[in-house]
Amino acid sequence: DRRVVGVSFLVSFLGVYVAVCVAEQLRQSLIDDRQVHGYKAKISRSKKHIIFLATVGLALGGVAVWGMHYFSLLSLVLTDPSSGEGVQYQSSIPVQVLSFFMICITSTVGLTIASHDDMFSRSRASIVDEFMRGAEDVDSFNTHKVSTRSILFTIMTKKLDRIILGGLVGAAGIVSMFFFSMQGIVFPGHVALNVGMSILGAVLCAISTIFEYWILFRLLSIFPEKEWLRFAVAASGMFSCTIPNYLALGYAKFNVGS
Repeated sequence: DRRVVGVSFLVSFLGVYVAVCVAEQLRQSLIDDRQVHGYKAKISRSKKHIIFLATVGLALGGVAVWGMHYFSLLSLVLTDPSSGEGVQYQSSIPVQVLSFFMICITSTVGLTIASHDDMFSRSRASIVDEFMRGAEDVDSFNTHKVSTRSILFTIMTKKLDRIILGGLVGAAGIVSMFFFSMQGIVFPGHVALNVGMSILGAVLCAISTIFEYWILFRLLSIFPEKEWLRFAVAASGMFSCTIPNYLALGYAKFNVGS
């Protein structure tokens, strides 16, 4: 049912967008704490920060990923090839409940890792100031010769290890939840997934999730006033959620009666 598929995309997009808005509240809270204690001080995560992270994980994992997958299962229409009649199927409630908690936890873990990116908890002014003071060769670092684009490029690509690791954990959670949830589809037959398309979906999910986290935790730290970047995160997150789901479902064979 294409209408239900459309709803699943909308749910995913809105879920990621809400996650972005809450993540920015977390970022501002971290900035406020660092301004009080100093940027050199190591800020421990308070109860407030943990609640923010858990809310982001719930919006991203529970709504954007699990909600999208739930609607995608509702869009399935199975038919018996021998008779042409529709085939009833059910989704195991225990499996779906477990998959919900699975994706919420893994999303929160991935977000927590990425949120420790040093620039995420800094204001734009302090990011630029830190870059200028951290230049190894001060004599050769002439701001009249180095373009603003070069400076921004360096800032945007410096030390991305935590963002990449967090994105990989988040993508692994999405893919794992999807395949685990598929085990809960009960019908008179069995599902044969296309291995090639499933792997392709997982790879694209990983790339897109890292890109999503890069915009969320790095670009929005530098350009917090750019609303289009929030929509870019939501679009990238929607792609991350839907691509492994629909590639695998679209090329899967539901062998009825076998």
